[in-house]
Amino acid sequence: VGEAYLHTGEFGKARNAFRRVDGDVNYFAEVMQKFDESYQPDLALEFAQVALGCAGESSEMRAVLWSNVFKHACALHDYDSAYLAIASNPDPERRQDCLRRFVVVLCELGEGVRLCEYPFVGLCEEVEATLLRKGRSGHANYYEVLYAWHCFRSNFRAAAGAMYERGCMAATADDALRGYLAAATALNLVGA
Repeated sequence: VGEAYLHTGEFGKARNAFRRVDGDVNYFAEVMQKFDESYQPDLALEFAQVALGCAGESSEMRAVLWSNVFKHACALHDYDSAYLAIASNPDPERRQDCLRRFVVVLCELGEGVRLCEYPFVGLCEEVEATLLRKGRSGHANYYEVLYAWHCFRSNFRAAAGAMYERGCMAATADDALRGYLAAATALNLVGA
């Protein structure tokens, strides 16, 4: 029944039909995939979370499911859930991939301050490396987020280094000056 509703675009009815089934982790993962293919990230997220609830702690599916929670949470701009999915993913490679994507998504949407507010326990170096790599590839706004990142953590020396490098790579004299002034400001805060 759920399949029929899915094919007719009645996603709410499909959701209800699929939820009535007493399925296992594989069933709910398949339903998640069906909603993903139907461009319904809210329902795909819901079924990924249901599948996680069915998966045992040692299940190999957990990493895949957490990656899907991340993907759909980002699509819905639910960044707290996306962050939780990163922190919860047991697979280091998947966690790192999601983290890099998270940094890019938040920076591209102008949510750099929000990025700085997450603790990223054990992942700070990768956040910094991602910001620096993107900045060096010509995206000046990543230097600004890296500057804010370091200032938020009271690492003013590193903040100054980020803006000095931005100044050195600037395309215009005005941009270079802004970078150097921000670096000087951060250095004035070292030891304050």
